[in-house]
Amino acid sequence: MVSNAFKEECKGDVQNLKYGTINIKNTSTNITESDDLQEFEINSNCYVNDKFIGTTVAKKAIVKLLNEGEYDLENKDIEVKTGVEVQDDIEYLELGTYTIPKPSTDEVTTETEFTGYDYMLKFDIPYIDDNIYPIRMDNYLESLCEQVGVTLGSKNFPNNDYMIKGNPFTNGETCKTVLSNIVQLTGGFAEIDVDEKLYIRNFDIDGEAVETIDGNNYDEFKPNNMFGPVNSVRIQM
Repeated sequence: MVSNAFKEECKGDVQNLKYGTINIKNTSTNITESDDLQEFEINSNCYVNDKFIGTTVAKKAIVKLLNEGEYDLENKDIEVKTGVEVQDDIEYLELGTYTIPKPSTDEVTTETEFTGYDYMLKFDIPYIDDNIYPIRMDNYLESLCEQVGVTLGSKNFPNNDYMIKGNPFTNGETCKTVLSNIVQLTGGFAEIDVDEKLYIRNFDIDGEAVETIDGNNYDEFKPNNMFGPVNSVRIQM
């Protein structure tokens, strides 16, 4: 979570999002914009073929840095943060943990681009069924997460008490396929959050808005009146 001052800075001037840091997990190595970190980009999308129900998309991080043999990111996990200057201090927002399989070039000696993916990649292994049936779907999902080495963040999701009477996966499916089928039954999608845990996400049309963003926040806010006037945008999950 971030402070209200952080949110106001983001809404008031997106140019303030100019600080970043990359930490090689379980080490004291931090790469920041003040030394060798050039830029990074986080791509996150729950939609596949214009659908979100049942999707299990890994978030993608692209990191570019100056590397004269000082940093070894290959086969490492990195933690990414972005920062905003708030009241003469820098407040950071965690953007998750990403696994870097290998650099995009063979020679890691100069400016180098690295691409990593979050822990959703852990589900790309063959599924092994060791459940005792019948089993509740939330317990089934928890068992699946344990198999790949990921913690289930919450067992509270739609249809979590649905009873699975037998193993429906007998054709060499991957854990990712099993996960996709589970989240289809919940009417949502799966994602790895910044705490490295897996969560089932569903759209909430009745809950309170997380933030309200209107035209006063951005100079180029252009409402589309095709479906009537748009005065603000509500962001909620």
